[in-house]
Amino acid sequence: MSVNVYSYHDHLALFRDLLEQRRVRDRRFSHRRLGRSMGFSSPSMLRKILRGECRLTAPVVGNLCALLGLAKPERAYVWTMVQLSQTPDLRSRERLERRLLRLRLGRVAHM
Repeated sequence: MSVNVYSYHDHLALFRDLLEQRRVRDRRFSHRRLGRSMGFSSPSMLRKILRGECRLTAPVVGNLCALLGLAKPERAYVWTMVQLSQTPDLRSRERLERRLLRLRLGRVAHM
């Protein structure tokens, strides 16, 4: 089973599903190992991120997406979901919602 990035509206659910998919394919995979690959000093940092306890930054999202093998358009979609989750301003949220829709539709148009 392959995860369709564009079917998600929650970046944390997407990350959890992608990590589970990776774990199933690679028995040696662990959150701790991936966290080390990302340069986290705390072995629990990735778990905190997945529970929404830490605010995500562009470099962390980019690094995680790259390690999970996401293509550039998928990374843009994920980063937009992250921004949407962190933006309290209604006008900015509407702009980000429109961007998500464009990214989703653009993906369908290029299939």
